Amino acid sequence: MTVDELSKLLCAGCIVGTPIESADKIIIPVADFAFGFGSGEGNMEKSGGGAGTGAGGSVSAVALLIVYRDIPGPGGIQFISLKKKGPFAEVVSTIGEMFHPEVEKAVEKGSEMIEKKQHEGEMGTGA
Repeated sequence: MTVDELSKLLCAGCIVGTPIESADKIIIPVADFAFGFGSGEGNMEKSGGGAGTGAGGSVSAVALLIVYRDIPGPGGIQFISLKKKGPFAEVVSTIGEMFHPEVEKAVEKGSEMIEKKQHEGEMGTGA
């Protein structure tokens, strides 16, 4: 595995997945990545020595962030953990709380943009 391949695996866009949109909500998956690498070498004169390497990894869904289109403000955002509460879930939950105002602002701005586009469309058709 090259450094480029590793950096692609560990990008922030990989941890927070592609949003899944429906008519009334947006679902954003959150993943947990774990990787391990190791190597070793032995130099025993009587046995001829030896060397070895190993690597492993796992990826699992840990949570869903749901943004309801019909519900404004904090009530329209839900975080569902898919695992029992552990250290990673605590961190994700804390980060979610820290970014809550920014998420709320983004939802409001998106709603305003949609309303503006709809209004411009009505004005352009003479309605």
